[in-house]
Amino acid sequence: MKEPTTLEKIEREFDEKFPFSEFFVYGRDDAIKLKESIRDFLHTSYNTMLDEAVERIEKIEAFIAVKDNDTHRYQIPASKFDEWNKFLEIPEDDERAWDVPEWAERIDGMPVKSVKEQVLSTLQELKSEI
Repeated sequence: MKEPTTLEKIEREFDEKFPFSEFFVYGRDDAIKLKESIRDFLHTSYNTMLDEAVERIEKIEAFIAVKDNDTHRYQIPASKFDEWNKFLEIPEDDERAWDVPEWAERIDGMPVKSVKEQVLSTLQELKSEI
């Protein structure tokens, strides 16, 4: 049997917490409209939340692993790749070559944050705002 979606779980929980008979106070037709309105609200809220999560995840910057001229490994934003290559072209005796750019993170023996960790972190941040 297929696992129910999150939205299906929300709907089932809603139906359990608010049985249709509880809405009869308003009359059958109004009860149907009221319950449908609440369900529409839940769907809209859920979709809005998902849209915001997708938007935030899309903004997570991609990183790539690179090496310097001494074979030290770094993690850099993919958008900085051309700048990294220009940095590598600086002669070793030039003082500018001694300090790696601030956006380059040395990762030799260091844990690297995976895409999954970045996505989960973004979702947790969003969840804490709700």
